[in-house]
Amino acid sequence: MALLLCACSEDKKDAPIDIMTPDEKPKWELLLDEYGLNPSQRENINSIGEVFSVGNTKLLLGQRNYNAWIARFDNNGNEIKSFEMPQSSDWKYSYFNSKSRVLINGDLLIVRGWFHNNSQYTDFANGYYEERLSVFNINSFTEVDYDVYNGDFNGNNYNVYVYPSNGRCLLIKDPSSGQDEFYVVGENGKFLYGREWGENEISFFRRFGQYAVPESCFLIFLTDEIVAPVLSNEKYFDSYKIINLKDWGLVKEIGEKDGLKPFGDRIEEEGVIYMPDTTYLEENKIKYVYSEKKRITDEISGNVKYKVLDRYCYDIDIKDYRVSFVGKIK
Repeated sequence: MALLLCACSEDKKDAPIDIMTPDEKPKWELLLDEYGLNPSQRENINSIGEVFSVGNTKLLLGQRNYNAWIARFDNNGNEIKSFEMPQSSDWKYSYFNSKSRVLINGDLLIVRGWFHNNSQYTDFANGYYEERLSVFNINSFTEVDYDVYNGDFNGNNYNVYVYPSNGRCLLIKDPSSGQDEFYVVGENGKFLYGREWGENEISFFRRFGQYAVPESCFLIFLTDEIVAPVLSNEKYFDSYKIINLKDWGLVKEIGEKDGLKPFGDRIEEEGVIYMPDTTYLEENKIKYVYSEKKRITDEISGNVKYKVLDRYCYDIDIKDYRVSFVGKIK
């Protein structure tokens, strides 16, 4: 999946350093003092992007020996484990910085690293670069898997958004990058597959990925490949689609003939409507929650408001997609 780019040569001696006066410590020294950390090869540290806590330990992301570097420390600040990014034949430098940490999901840490041939490694507009998205197991402190892709020619350092769901993760590049791809990371931390959205994001999920980044995951992973949409205050009651995300196939469309239909105590009353609220996974059931609402029209302005009267729930079994009515919920 990698696309490597040719880059101009540059002497190793021009590697990045902290700018400081003779009486000042470099920023990375101040960070080590602040957190009381005692890393090995201290004399070979080039920079530190971030220090953060994971349980009773601390993790550090930075650069050492001009390589992207991650280290773990105990409560006393002693280094427990350390990892440096393997050197690339195509790039002179690699590093982690303050924007590297993407997500901690259980034992897995997802981080962004960069390869560069320019000594000013924070200046993405000055030369080509390559980005490496890595999944680390925090306990074994090993890189489980990674994906590599080329940087943006305009020098834009776009964010990566990661949404965990049922042990898996959906990875999306910032929509403003113009890229139309997503990746799926499995429960074991491996990159399973990547696809382009195309028109499927609209067809299956009713959202436009190129225009907005969702605040939370808009799909539920039932397996590595089979997913169901997360509904969010939908305006109308509609069929519910189970999708194969890997090949964009429709697995099952669940509708009225399957027993998924609006029902409530006031279904015969005038002005009462039913709107889906949300869907979420609970054990082996998709909880399909919807509201019973009363349409109220202001006599003067003509504005319409909806008052929630009750909420109800259906269960959808994720194995056979059978629908059962749970009833009214509080």
